[in-house]
Amino acid sequence: MSFTVSNMIDAIQDRARGNAVSAWRHGGSADSAPLPHKVPVDTASSSSPASSELGLSVIIESLRTWLVDSFPNQHVDLTPRTNLASHYLCDSLRVVELSMFIEDTFGFEIGFDDLTDEVFETIGTLGEFVYARCQEEAAL
Repeated sequence: MSFTVSNMIDAIQDRARGNAVSAWRHGGSADSAPLPHKVPVDTASSSSPASSELGLSVIIESLRTWLVDSFPNQHVDLTPRTNLASHYLCDSLRVVELSMFIEDTFGFEIGFDDLTDEVFETIGTLGEFVYARCQEEAAL
């Protein structure tokens, strides 16, 4: 199955089911599923140490670590230019799980307008998207 925007939209529409599946994989209910490791994001002010320390490289490494841990692929070295559609996000459930990880870890919601092939193309493009959104949240 190829990775397309329509696949992602279908996956997001099935989010409740995906949340229950993710919780089941972690041995609990949808309400008690353990959250993945958190990246500290202080949205109180854009000049805070936490927001200034949350650089693009930290975000990309956090995404890379989660992808490698969640979807091991021993045949692919995950770099910022690795095509995620071909190697990691081969079905809509994985897109939902990655979206939920980003929302839980970085503290913002991913909207339908954000679900594009360009954003989810590589870990680098996804990291740039997350970085920009973290900066927007910090400025609020």
